[in-house]
Amino acid sequence: MGKQWSHLKKYNNILERYLFPLFLLIYPLLWMNQGIDVSDPMYSLTNFRFFPQMEGSWALATFLANVAGWLLMKLPFGGTLLGMNFYTRLFISAMALLSYYFLKGKMPAWIAFAGEIIAVSFCWCPSTILYNYLTYFLFLAVCILLYRGLIWNRKSLLIGAGICLGLNVMVRTPNIAEALLIFAVFYYGKVSGEKTAETWKRVGACAGGFFLGFAAVFLAVCIQYGPGAYLGMFGTLAGYTSTDESYSPFSMVTSILAAYGGTLTWLMVIAVCILAGWIFFHLLPPRLVKAGKVLYCLCIPVLIRLFWGKGMFTFTYYNYRSIYEWGMLFLYLTLLGCCICLGNSLFFRRDRLLAFIILLSVIATPLGSNNDTMPNLNNLFLAAPFTLWMLGKFFRRKLHRTEAFPVMALSAMIVGMVFFQGIGFRSRFAFGDGIYGEKRNARVENSAVLAGMRTQEGNARNLSGLIGYAKENGLQGRSLITFGNAPGLHFLLDMPLSISHAWPDLDTYPEGQMEEELPALQTEPVVIVYKEHGELPAESGKWNALQLFLSEKEYILDFENEGYRVYTAGHIK
Repeated sequence: MGKQWSHLKKYNNILERYLFPLFLLIYPLLWMNQGIDVSDPMYSLTNFRFFPQMEGSWALATFLANVAGWLLMKLPFGGTLLGMNFYTRLFISAMALLSYYFLKGKMPAWIAFAGEIIAVSFCWCPSTILYNYLTYFLFLAVCILLYRGLIWNRKSLLIGAGICLGLNVMVRTPNIAEALLIFAVFYYGKVSGEKTAETWKRVGACAGGFFLGFAAVFLAVCIQYGPGAYLGMFGTLAGYTSTDESYSPFSMVTSILAAYGGTLTWLMVIAVCILAGWIFFHLLPPRLVKAGKVLYCLCIPVLIRLFWGKGMFTFTYYNYRSIYEWGMLFLYLTLLGCCICLGNSLFFRRDRLLAFIILLSVIATPLGSNNDTMPNLNNLFLAAPFTLWMLGKFFRRKLHRTEAFPVMALSAMIVGMVFFQGIGFRSRFAFGDGIYGEKRNARVENSAVLAGMRTQEGNARNLSGLIGYAKENGLQGRSLITFGNAPGLHFLLDMPLSISHAWPDLDTYPEGQMEEELPALQTEPVVIVYKEHGELPAESGKWNALQLFLSEKEYILDFENEGYRVYTAGHIK
């Protein structure tokens, strides 16, 4: 028996030290050649490619993300989509590994590993959008350093947490909401019975670190753009709420609450099933309890089938619907686990601190975004393992209590479906490409930038035609205006921006600004219009302004296929 235990311990050690970390490194890199989309994923690549020349509020609001992306493009293959997918997905690998090593001493390693698999599987956002992934990476660092600094009573770590938060604000300005984590310092001071003066010293260490991190990057901004540019950005960003209400603080908060409210329907169905099970097991004679548990478990597939029939989820893993509602139910488990841990004095002080930090992170993560709770689903690196750990503790304590069986069974159902749906989603989903189930089995053969990437046949055909035209007419290096969901064409064709925004039809680019910038152009740029599903962009003030510009400058339609139109000035060829 002792020899068998020794072998088991040896194999477990190999798993924990080598196989789990290796898989967490590799898993985010799988399927990185899937999908070519010239909207969101390549919009960020456009910003990285032309960052030194970029102006405007968005260049400043996401300054550090643009710097990081610009530097990554200097690496081998950094000028290709596949290369940038590889480099940026390493941020996901780094977060999974950092969380795993941080948590595996607090919980069984396999639970930490399983939680990180869930977290990686739910990363729906394109990895090239660094202002998200660099945000999540630094936010994770803040949480870990803050936790360690408080538990170990080391001010250097608290200063480090503050530095990471200061840097994060320069990654994306709305990340200032992450300052909510300062409440963790007051919470830990209270549960530790510390003197108020000691708590404020810790707050001071965090604040000092924040100003160090922020000031270092702010100085770089001042050198590149001038001292007043960053402050002027706030006025511009505030004005964007008049053109895109989804970015107003009120809309952000209400959209988050609406997302939680929308899932309440399914949560109430589960609550009814738990209540029914509780009554069932109370009425069941003790000799039939085992048979009753089997019968109750057999009802779970029926419940899943009901959810599927009602459209609560799908098995179409090429779109978000397959994971969204299960992810929201998992978030409810996370919030419940945090609240139970905080409200139970039997938990260790360090565990309650971790629960409070995770609760604050769940609150702070979606603030500053107009994607309701989707950022939460993309940032489960601490929350997912913690939730599994809390469920494991509950299962162990209530294992022999029959009345708790419905809660355990249905919680296990949610976790099982999160795993199942998440892995299916991860293996099939590619942002903006094949979202209706089209096979991605084609390549764009005439572009070094897209080498190795796979896309649907129609997309490959349209891009190949456009790239061939651009090469034949020597468009590389000429300035460009894109209209429609195609800001990534600047990066793909290596054509710099003519106006201050690479994606002018976004609501965050005011119509009045476009009407001012177009007539003031000193050059006659190439204009490429994206045809979504073969249709031109909808009628709008910006579209009319662009049409007027093309008419006044005597532009001609020089190339067209199912996906794109290219306009050039008639006297320039």
